[in-house]
Amino acid sequence: MDAIFVLMFMFTISQLPFGYCCSFIFDTAASALTYCSVINIALGLITMIAVSILEVPSLELVDVAEKMDYAFCIFPQYDFARGLFVLYINANIKSLCTESEENEIICELQNITYAEYV
Repeated sequence: MDAIFVLMFMFTISQLPFGYCCSFIFDTAASALTYCSVINIALGLITMIAVSILEVPSLELVDVAEKMDYAFCIFPQYDFARGLFVLYINANIKSLCTESEENEIICELQNITYAEYV
């Protein structure tokens, strides 16, 4: 829960300059809010989906996904979406690997790791 709070706090702090700059582009506050919301959703979804698809090992494009992940780090929307995704994956791996003793052995043999205190 602490990680999600920190992620949301940092996203809010990073969005303040973006919203301030957008306020000068548009005539009314309502249109600025609407366009900023659309831009946030589009940047967050499109970049996250693109990297997630390219990370599929069977496509053999993991190196491209890593480069795109690095390039997209300039967008706070991508960082926020990616952070939530990583927290979700870590929580699922942790619950699966600690479910039973057999699962712990399988995770250890497959070299599957997770963050313990996130």
